[in-house]
Parts: sequence; structure tokens; C-alpha cells
Amino acid sequence: CYVSMDHEGDLHDQGYHYPARFQAPDGHWITLDKERFCCPAKLLHQSSPGLHHLALQSLQKVPDHARRDTVGNIVLSGGSLMFPGFPKRMCLELNALFHGTGCQIQVLASPERGTAPLLGGGGSMAASLTSFQRAWMAKGEYQEHGAEYMHKIF
Repeated sequence: CYVSMDHEGDLHDQGYHYPARFQAPDGHWITLDKERFCCPAKLLHQSSPGLHHLALQSLQKVPDHARRDTVGNIVLSGGSLMFPGFPKRMCLELNALFHGTGCQIQVLASPERGTAPLLGGGGSMAASLTSFQRAWMAKGEYQEHGAEYMHKIF
């Protein structure tokens, strides 16, 4: 499967998508045609409300002063996001939603994003960003000052 950059156009252009044949364990052959890009499309447009809209809702909750850094560092992780074309399409969709705001969306998608949630990759990637360095507390600080200290520094 893959994510189409022009779902509606590809639905109507039969020559664009190529069927793929797979042999099932029982020996039967399965041919996938437009299903190859229709199934992943449900992640973007046909699921309610769509991942790009869910991301927009989350980004709108980020304080204005941090929004530019945040939209420039969106990290994709998880197995369903491994479809070829997904990061590019997600970036296109988000940039369309943020059009005219002066924000340029950047979607980061490492080749290991399929297993990153299992390995803690998303958190470690976020923690390594320079913009994140002021948004955490060291264990020693917590032990010295306690939980209330978080309210003081954040």
C-alpha cells in the first residue's frame, strides 16, 4: 500500500496505479488495485476527523510563543505511518491547513518510525530538540525541590 498525493485524481486515472499481486498462505492469489492507496487514505481524509485535522487541533493548543518551533518539528511515529508517501502527504495537508499563517510545517519521519513508539523514540527525539531543553526538569532538581517546583519553573 501507499499514500497517494492526489487521491481523487488517482481514483479516476486507472493507468496511474498499478495492481499488485500477492499469494496468501493458503495458495490463493490476491490482486490489489486502487485498494493500495484507498486504505491508507482513511488515515488522512476518511477517518473522522482525519490525522491532519487532529494534528491541527493539537497545534492550536500550543501557546503562540512556542507554535513556530512546534510546527517545524512534527515527528511521526508508529506502524500505520510507514506507508510510502504518508509523511509527504501529511506535510502537504498540514501546510494547506496553516496556509496564510506564516507557519511552515515540517514533518520528521525517520525510517525507524514503525518501532519508535515501542522503543521510546518519539520522546527521545523530542527531548533532543534544542527548543525542548527549557521544558524539562532534572531528577536532582525534582528531588531537591519537590513537585511544587515544577509550577515555579514551568
